Amino acid sequence: MERMQRSPESLSLEIYDWGYAKKGPEWCSNVINPPFSRLYFILGGDAYFQYGNCVLKQPFHPRICYLLPANLTFRYACETQIEQMFFHIALTRRNGQDILRHMGKILACPYSEELLRTLKNALSTSKLDGRLQVQACLMQVLAAVFSANEVMLPQKEYTPCVERVLSYIHTHPSASLSLEKLAELAFVSQTTLSKWFRREVGMTVREYIDEIIFTQAQVLLRNSKLSIAGISEQLDFCDQFYFSRRFRQRYQQSPRDYRKSSMI
Repeated sequence: MERMQRSPESLSLEIYDWGYAKKGPEWCSNVINPPFSRLYFILGGDAYFQYGNCVLKQPFHPRICYLLPANLTFRYACETQIEQMFFHIALTRRNGQDILRHMGKILACPYSEELLRTLKNALSTSKLDGRLQVQACLMQVLAAVFSANEVMLPQKEYTPCVERVLSYIHTHPSASLSLEKLAELAFVSQTTLSKWFRREVGMTVREYIDEIIFTQAQVLLRNSKLSIAGISEQLDFCDQFYFSRRFRQRYQQSPRDYRKSSMI
C-alpha cells in the first residue's frame, strides 16, 4: 500500500512593525518576555546583546541577520552607534500559535546584499505587492536562519477540542475567559479539556489565556494610542488597577513604564 505524505503545515507571517534605525548609546534596553520576535539586519556599528546566564557581551556583527524570538528576555545596547533594518514579527500556525515563542536562544545567519536591496525597495512602496514581497523575503530569511542553525520546526497536531480552544483564545483574547466556557465551546467536560490541553500544549488553560492576553497587552501598549484604561477594558479586566498590578507582576514594570521604554 502506498504511504501517504503529510502535507506541509500552513504558516502565516505577521509583521507588526519595521523600519531603518541609526542610533547612538541611547539604543539600550532590557527586554522582558517580548510579545513578538525581532529580525535585525545589522548594517554597522558596535551593538551587543546579552541573554540567559551569559554575562559576556555578544556583538551584533555587520552583514548578519539575527532572530531574537518572542518571550526571550535579553538586553541590547551599543557603545557608540548601531545601524540596522528591523522587523517585529510572529510566525503563526492556523490556530494562532506563534511557533517562534519559547525557542530559548538567539539565532543568526549571513544575509546577502541582494536580499537587503530587495527589502529596501519593497519597503519604499506602500503598495500591496511591496508588502507581499517583504513577507516572501522574510519567509526565505527565516528558512535560512533555521537551516543554518539546524532548527527543525516540529509538525504539531492537536485533538479537535484543543485545536478549537486554541483558535478561540487567539481570536477572542479576554481575561474573563473561563475553563467552563471553553469546555462548552469544545463540547467536552472541563476535566477532559484540562487533561488534553496540558498534555498537548504544555501548560494549563489559564496559563495559556494569561500568556495570550498579556502578549496582546504588550502589542497594544507599543502600537496603539489606547489608554491604560482602554486596554484594560478591551481585554476584559475588571479594572485598570487590577490589570496594572498583574502586568507589573509578570514583567516587573508598570504598563506605563513599559510603553515609555518601548519607544527607545
